[in-house]
Amino acid sequence: MVSMVSMASVVNMANVRRIAAGLALGLALSGVGTTSSASPGESVPELEAVVPPRSVMAGQVYLKDGVTTVPRVELALTSSLDGEVHKTRAGRRGRFELSLPIGQYSLRISRGLELFESPSVYHVFGGRRMEIDFLLVPDFEKRGDQRPPIAERAGPDPRPAAPVVVGSVVDMVRSTELRRRARWMEALGFLGSVLAVAIAAQ
Repeated sequence: MVSMVSMASVVNMANVRRIAAGLALGLALSGVGTTSSASPGESVPELEAVVPPRSVMAGQVYLKDGVTTVPRVELALTSSLDGEVHKTRAGRRGRFELSLPIGQYSLRISRGLELFESPSVYHVFGGRRMEIDFLLVPDFEKRGDQRPPIAERAGPDPRPAAPVVVGSVVDMVRSTELRRRARWMEALGFLGSVLAVAIAAQ
């Protein structure tokens, strides 16, 4: 009697193991037990990356006189956070526009093989538009005994073999508030001149 009971328990245990192995295989093939908790008829929501807001820096590039525009110059802003360089090229009238992520940037403007570096650090905040103009000011001071590398070629007009820093960048931030004040001053000046003419005519 005891032997019959023990044999039955062995058979039952073997069946239980087979059934458990079959269930595990079926679950693995059906994808149940993975990180996805959606049923077969439901759609799994996709994860969306949060993109930080960007800002726009726009303006014009001038010579040191502040009147003559410089066309086709290349502006390169380097992030102080990760060293990524964001570049744009100005148009025929020196107008440029560049979208930038939040951060701090240093500026370099190249005109052919001439480089102009800005001593300023530009703080870019999210979701804003920055109107700023740049002046290219040549640096006539001597830089010690360093001389720019000259290309090995014959002729009276040797050119540098590589880009050389020849000057600095001066920035002029144009505030909308300052523009409004200037317009009001112009309007008041015009009205004052009209009143002066009217009083003189009487």
